[in-house]
Amino acid sequence: METDGKTNGSNGAHDPAKLDALVVGAGVAGLYQLYRLREQGLRVRAIDAASSVGGTWYWNRYPGARFDSEAYIYQYLFSEELYKGWSWSEKFPGQPEIERWLNYVADRLDLRKDIQFSTTVRSAHFNEATQRWLVTTDKGDVIDTQFLVTCCGMLSAPHVSFPGQETFKGRLFHTARWPKQPIDFAGKRVGIIGNGATGIQVIQTIAGEVGHLKVFIRTPQYIIPMKNPKFSAADAQAYKSKFEHFKQRLPHTFTGFEYDFEHAWAGLSPEKRREVIEDCWNDGSLKLWIELVPQI
Repeated sequence: METDGKTNGSNGAHDPAKLDALVVGAGVAGLYQLYRLREQGLRVRAIDAASSVGGTWYWNRYPGARFDSEAYIYQYLFSEELYKGWSWSEKFPGQPEIERWLNYVADRLDLRKDIQFSTTVRSAHFNEATQRWLVTTDKGDVIDTQFLVTCCGMLSAPHVSFPGQETFKGRLFHTARWPKQPIDFAGKRVGIIGNGATGIQVIQTIAGEVGHLKVFIRTPQYIIPMKNPKFSAADAQAYKSKFEHFKQRLPHTFTGFEYDFEHAWAGLSPEKRREVIEDCWNDGSLKLWIELVPQI
């Protein structure tokens, strides 16, 4: 008999809710998995620690957070209607717009009814005899499911640890758990650890308002100026018209971008090499890395 996970009044225990599949995470991957599994007729639920959908784009709301992939590439391609129903305002939009997009996806596909928010998995044990998972949550849920699909994200668990942290008298923030309320950095002494994509975005955004900024770097990274044009209605129509092209090409490139390792570098003349380098630089995107760097 299937149960709804209600408390058993005689002993305070929870009867397991029986599912075909449980998805952990309601970000880009989790929403897609929930949709796909539900479309197959499975009884499925998703759970997420956040209070709404978004995953990375819910938690990472730090200053300067934005796509470093073209918005029209960082998309679902299983539905032309879904793809064309949203118009981006610029090539590399910021976190607030990305979060709105994922809410649009959840609403358009009517996913919220099968998502349990503000819930964290406490344990997940696989029973070899039944070939099923038994999952418990911090809300007291007990879930019996055949399939457990984890869409937590490879960088979803923030970690900050340095000597003297316990006695540090300043405020400590992690970009993956940024508070929703604005932080006033004006005139403050600020230290930033790391200069990956996230660090670079934070550094360039707050450098002009802080009193003093020091960046702690283990391995320096290269950066290039981002070319981020605003999109007009005509621009949106132009990229939407390429839906079929993207659908056919993107799954077959090395990184999922429109561009790929396309140049036989050793056979190019110096003039042609310069032309390729200038093209990648002027694009102001990850094209410099993905199309060019592996060739040299």
